[in-house]
Amino acid sequence: MAARGIDINDLSHVINYAIPQEVESYVHRIGRTGRAGKEGTAITFITPQEYRRLLQIQKAVKKEIKKEKLPDVKDVIQAKKFRIIDDIGQILIDNDYDKFKKLAKDLLKMEDAENIVASLLKLSYSDVLDENNYNEISPVKMEDTGKARLFIAMGRKDGMTPKKLVEFIVKKAKVKQSYIKNAEVYEGFSFVSVPFKEAEIIVEAFAENRKGKKPLIEKAKSKK
Repeated sequence: MAARGIDINDLSHVINYAIPQEVESYVHRIGRTGRAGKEGTAITFITPQEYRRLLQIQKAVKKEIKKEKLPDVKDVIQAKKFRIIDDIGQILIDNDYDKFKKLAKDLLKMEDAENIVASLLKLSYSDVLDENNYNEISPVKMEDTGKARLFIAMGRKDGMTPKKLVEFIVKKAKVKQSYIKNAEVYEGFSFVSVPFKEAEIIVEAFAENRKGKKPLIEKAKSKK
């Protein structure tokens, strides 16, 4: 495991099994693949409940974190087959099999070469190539897994209605109207519910050009 203070040369991948709580920790971890101008790949596994945290990290590092589809069982097994072929090919290239030649000749006296190879593969890889030993992981639409409640410092006294409020947000933040739900308009303020991803976009859009001023839209606090 790569810990602080330990340098590992030519590290190609960093895999975050759990998402770091601090942005600095995330940057420190994935940066180990980019030493001395080299490139690498950082993979982070998250649960739907951690999606909001990932968006916060993405915003802080100002880089897109690309969402990838998990491979299905057939893809995993196919990759393992390719790995087996590559490993055997490397042994042939290295010519590192002399101690097994006599046993191979004895086996070939028993049966056809293709059947012998198939039997050896079954003996060595029966478990890893059996689909029944894997569980399919159902895809999750991260955008639908959690909602954020937004507080808007505008209400009926500002001429807002639920319809006008939604149109106002859509025009400024350029998000789909269908994402904005449960608009509630009161005398001096309002609320809407949106998915976590769109919440980040909306809050950021309304934070522009308001330096030193109270945000027009922010994530609702329980006291509100």
